[in-house]
Amino acid sequence: MSDWKAKLNKAFKDLEKAETQKEVAIKEAESQAVAFTSKVILPAFEEIKMYLEESGREVVITDRGTGANITIQYQKHFELNSTIRADGGIVYAEHTHSENGRRYKAEGFLRNGSSDTIDKFSKSDIIDYVVDRYVARLMNENMKRGDY
Repeated sequence: MSDWKAKLNKAFKDLEKAETQKEVAIKEAESQAVAFTSKVILPAFEEIKMYLEESGREVVITDRGTGANITIQYQKHFELNSTIRADGGIVYAEHTHSENGRRYKAEGFLRNGSSDTIDKFSKSDIIDYVVDRYVARLMNENMKRGDY
């Protein structure tokens, strides 16, 4: 005959251990995301901001802990609203814009999906990504207005 109480006690201890390990992993991932934001994303956004402000753009950067947002306006017209964040060690982007009174939001990876981990991105990579999105957005807006 088996000792069912011992089985249950072992199961409870194993569950508790697994939960503790999960909590530690979550805290570690969040800590890495905060470090990535402060060492890579924010410096990239600041460099973009410095350059764009020279051309009369108003740039606002918001630190969100595990990511950051950059908003670019020119003559009170929003040109870009982009967030880059690192969740679970993976880098994501989110872009928001309004058109005809409706708000649109697109989310996705920066390159190759779930292999877009924080160790694969530098400040230069973030700058290139944001500038590519910004230029594409400017060209799209230009085509819609017929300014081509």
